[in-house]
Amino acid sequence: MGFRLYMTLPALENAYFIKTREKGYENKSIREIVAEMFSYADAMTMSSKKDGIVNIGGFIAMQNEELFRQCSTFNIMFEGYITYGGMAGRDMNALAQGLREATEFDYLEARVGQVAYLGKKLIEYGVPIQEPTGGHAVFVDALKFFPHIPQSEYTAQLLGV
Repeated sequence: MGFRLYMTLPALENAYFIKTREKGYENKSIREIVAEMFSYADAMTMSSKKDGIVNIGGFIAMQNEELFRQCSTFNIMFEGYITYGGMAGRDMNALAQGLREATEFDYLEARVGQVAYLGKKLIEYGVPIQEPTGGHAVFVDALKFFPHIPQSEYTAQLLGV
């Protein structure tokens, strides 16, 4: 089997969907589901701005200690010492609190519900979106918005402009 990298975006929303949709997970906590998801990866990354509800930081985690040692060599040059990555103590405290709050079912239910609500409203107004909506974002379907413009002409970027 090859190297398994898990990028957490959007790990917490994925855990929410697993809890609400997958048989056998309905009684597990979001934290238990996240721990199981991450146990299957050789390495993983997380952006604290997305899943941690803070304005800075993130992490990389690895199962293989030798790979971790090799990667850590570059950490001090680019990010700071491996235990804090250049983050201030107050930011680390905010991240710890943010991760506690972001792994609460009620928070995730509200977050996923907001995305679903936005998607429903866009559809009501005739805006083509990719369906079904997920837990992290609503994506406008640029090819349906501009069916006469080929994708090779960067339809989504044109829509953004």
